[in-house]
Order: sequence, then structure tokens, then C-alpha cells
Amino acid sequence: MEPSNIMMFNNLDVTNKDCVLKVRILRLWRLMDNNKPGEDWSIEMILQDEMSNRMQAYVRKTCIPKHDVWLAENRSVIVRKASLGANMSTYRYVDSPHKLCFTSETRLSNSYEFKGHLYGLSFATFDISNPRTYLRMEQ
Repeated sequence: MEPSNIMMFNNLDVTNKDCVLKVRILRLWRLMDNNKPGEDWSIEMILQDEMSNRMQAYVRKTCIPKHDVWLAENRSVIVRKASLGANMSTYRYVDSPHKLCFTSETRLSNSYEFKGHLYGLSFATFDISNPRTYLRMEQ
């Protein structure tokens, strides 16, 4: 049974450590450790909630063995007690100013009832009567 107190990314608060999230992992990649070839430095992800909000997330090297079994692209998981902070990454893959960190306190479990877009599609509207918008699309 899934929890009833699930929050969306746009309602998260940095001071709230007890948030529960239902997310789909859209993309996942591993950063290698430069000092130890063959070992991961971190796992980076792009997550999406059921309202199609996206956020970057990562797992530090020390927590990879704990969380690795739960992490796979297109998998839906329930996330409890993730740490939220500012996204200070050089490269931002989504517009969110925040980033989630899966720590040793973070708990993951399966989610079987994810209602968001399967492939993380995000459609933008534009005004066809506005020539500037139309010309930008043509180029």
C-alpha cells in the first residue's frame, strides 16, 4: 500500500526532512571515480513526479551500495527522507533550482501506481498568431 502523504516537487521545502515522494527515474548515469578506475563516484538522475515536475538527484559514493538495487531508468519508486538542497551543478539538466540527495537515511521502495507520463514528455504551448514565435520554431 502506498502512502497518502505524497508531496510533489513544487511543494518541497528545504526544512522538511520527512517528505515522501513518488517519482519515476527518467534518466540515470554513473560518474566514475578518477582516483579508483572501475568504481563509481556518484549516480546522477533526472526524476519526475506525477505532475510532470522534474528534478535532478544524486547518490553519493558511500550510499551507492544501499540504493543501487532500487535504481533503474523508467522505474517508479517511493522516496522517503531524501535531502533537498540548492542545485549548484555546472550543468543543469532541468529547470528546478533544487536537487535531491539520497543519503544513508533515505528509504526507497517500489511504486506500482505511477500516474505521470511514461516517457517524461513535457509539451510547451506557443501562440501561432505571434510571428516571432512561429519564426523561432522555423529556424
